[in-house]
Amino acid sequence: MNGVKSKQRVADHGEVFTPAWLVEAMLDLVKAETERIDSRFLEPAFGDGSFLVQVLRRKPAANAPACAGRGATRACA
Repeated sequence: MNGVKSKQRVADHGEVFTPAWLVEAMLDLVKAETERIDSRFLEPAFGDGSFLVQVLRRKPAANAPACAGRGATRACA
């Protein structure tokens, strides 16, 4: 997929598509924060939620070993 939805749409709304590989590379720059269970992220230009989806995939994967056997606590849920 092209990084630009359409030239007119970019001109009108500033909307562009961020490819998955670039989302991953950018989140790797703040890797510790993306994995910390109590960190918060704001994506003001939400679009299709590429950044939030990846953050939400990273948190449980990084915290699963620490939360194993604790049951459904708020910090580990």
